[in-house]
This record gives sequence, C-alpha cells and structure tokens, in this order.
Amino acid sequence: SPASPTVDQSVSCTATLSGGAPAAYLWIGGASRGSSATYSTSFSSAGSKTVVLTATNAGGSDSGSTTVAVAAATVSAPVIDSVSCSPASPKAADTVTCTATLSGGAPASYSWSGGALSGSSATYSTGFGSAGSKTVSLTVTNAGGSDSDSITVTVTEEAPVIASVSCTPASPTVGQAVTCRAILSHGYNASFAWSGSAPSAWSGGTYVTSYSSAGSKTISVTATNATGSDSGSTIVTVAAAE
Repeated sequence: SPASPTVDQSVSCTATLSGGAPAAYLWIGGASRGSSATYSTSFSSAGSKTVVLTATNAGGSDSGSTTVAVAAATVSAPVIDSVSCSPASPKAADTVTCTATLSGGAPASYSWSGGALSGSSATYSTGFGSAGSKTVSLTVTNAGGSDSDSITVTVTEEAPVIASVSCTPASPTVGQAVTCRAILSHGYNASFAWSGSAPSAWSGGTYVTSYSSAGSKTISVTATNATGSDSGSTIVTVAAAE
C-alpha cells in the first residue's frame, strides 16, 4: 500500500499467512530488505516491481510475491504569487533588492532581469543608474513547468553630489595643458559648467585648460540636473616655464 506508488514514495507491504507461525521473514524487491512481518520500502525508478516474501520456521518455508506498479514522480510547476522590491521608490544610485513569494512546486532555477544586472538566485540585487519607470521580471522553472511575473519600480532622480575634482598635472608650468575631472557620488544625467581659465574646453565632467601666468589658480565646476545642483573646486599651482 499504495499499490501504485510514485518513485521514492514510501510503500508498506504485509502478508496473510496460514500454517505454522513463521520464525523468520525475508522481504526483497525494494530499496532495502526486510525481516519483520511488515515491510516498508521505496523504489528509485518507475516500472513494474516485484516484492518477494519468504517465511520460514523449523518445519520449512514458503514464498509469495506481489507486483507493484511504480509511476514517475509528479512535479508541480512553481507559481509566482507576488514579486516585491525594496526600497519601493529608490533613487537612481540605490541598490534595490527583489524577492518573490511562491507556491506550487519548488523552483529548480530563477531568472531575473530588468536592472543593470541579471540574477539566478531566489533574491535579486541590482541598480538602475537612471530615473524612470523600470520593469523587473522573474521566471521560475522546474521539471513540471514555469511561471513568470514582473513588477514596476519607479526610480527617482536625485540632485548631483560632486565627490571630487582633480587635475593632472596638479603642478603644471605656464602654457602646459591641464586636464581636470569631476566625479559624482550621487545624481546622474547632470550637465557640467566649468570655469578657471581661457583658453579652455570641456566635455561633461572633463575640462581641459592651460595658463598664461604662474601662480595659484582655482578651477570650479557646477553639476546640475532636474533635481538640483552641486559645486566643487580645486587649486592648481602653476609654475613659470623653464
């Protein structure tokens, strides 16, 4: 019992006896042997399996058998009940962690997409790098099938923050080209306005200039996006040309 189990399901076997009381029992046919009046076993593969019992006492022995029809194990497809991400309203620079609530069969694999990274674990950590409406999608799969779901994450922009302003070389000579860069720690999609000397040119966070006289020179930059702005500066010490 059951007479038609699935692979690895526990099966219990008994025998109806007459004649003399058995002194020993020997059951064979499953994943293990048995020596009691009741035999519990399982089967590691599907198909028609024969279970044999030999009962013995001082007067002799007798054997009997039964056939068990073992079916392949049934795997239920996983079901995604919900997908959630935290924080729910992240900034562009935030790390977002997403998880799913599941029912049905246990997933054998996870496939996440939608952020700057992809993921194959139960938990998905990613970033977006820009503001806007972002879709995070999950597909879970096992031998029984698959299920997919998604969530929309609204990413908000934040004001830029200038982490550093640096120039190379830091101590140029008169007429030598100087390249300066501004690094942001927060806030993307920013425009840059540089000032410091003429002639000069800039492209985004990079500024190239030179100086016609020696001395301590201040180079300033302002980064601006739709949310706000931040300013920073650095000092370059210009030496007279040799």
